[in-house]
Amino acid sequence: MKKIIITLIIFAMAGICLADENSIISSNFSLRDTPKYGKGFTHFDYVNPNAPKGGSVTLSTTGTFDSFNRYAQRGDSAQGSEQLYDTLMTASDDEIDVLYPLIARQIEYSKDHTWIIFTINKKATFQDGKSITAQDVVFTFNTFMTQGVPQFKSYYKNVAHVEALDSHKVKFTLKKSQLDLLHSLASLAVLPKHYWETRDFSEPTTQIPLGSSGFTIDSFKMGQYVVVKRLKDY
Repeated sequence: MKKIIITLIIFAMAGICLADENSIISSNFSLRDTPKYGKGFTHFDYVNPNAPKGGSVTLSTTGTFDSFNRYAQRGDSAQGSEQLYDTLMTASDDEIDVLYPLIARQIEYSKDHTWIIFTINKKATFQDGKSITAQDVVFTFNTFMTQGVPQFKSYYKNVAHVEALDSHKVKFTLKKSQLDLLHSLASLAVLPKHYWETRDFSEPTTQIPLGSSGFTIDSFKMGQYVVVKRLKDY
């Protein structure tokens, strides 16, 4: 009995609980060790939440660009274009292979590592204020598979299907057990369906895309520079 109680305490501290005999519910996702941060933590240890905000920084890169669509099959995207989108979960920089909530507030995955369910945080929105839903996640994955870069289709070939269980729950089912693939799906960027469904995702774009992160493009000169600004209401 003592061993069982201790085990339950460890799981609770790690933000993990057993949904039933076949699945695990958690607020984090680790491939290796017990996560450092428990459920409900407010910030990573290396982050100062009271740090002053403002100012500017200039970074350099090589090459040129003609698009803001990082995932298109053609074109050269601007450096950092993928950072316009938040992902389902985010990695901590003081651990290895540990993910924590971002767009998704919780996950449930099978013990045989053949499926995973992400529960979307109802407070998560795109930059136009529209809620991020499970349908957006389904649209994103299917669009990546059919119109995105070929590497995506090759990497996620073990995914059998993705489905929205309701407006805020999305389930990925694999063809065979693969824990690291479930972990990788948690790093999926989420695109706004209402923005991209009327556009050709496979083509480069010079329009500033609608994102979901705390940053957007303020101004640019194609092929030369991009000015990115922080969104104060993020």
